[in-house]
Amino acid sequence: MEPTTPSIIISTLMFLGVLLYFSFVIGGSYVLAKRKTNNPILGTMLGIILSFAPPFALIYLAFLLFKKDLETE
Repeated sequence: MEPTTPSIIISTLMFLGVLLYFSFVIGGSYVLAKRKTNNPILGTMLGIILSFAPPFALIYLAFLLFKKDLETE
């Protein structure tokens, strides 16, 4: 049995939404971790792991957002 056209459209939109969410969380984690931590790769890896649990990922991004920037030398 072939899938119907509306189900293909809905599944494609859901996939794009999930892809956009992961891109936002991982990109945001990288940018914020680079500016606000001494080890940006570890901060990004934590963001990738937490992206599988959306509430924790958003809390992590908020934590990084409100953390003070590192002093530049």
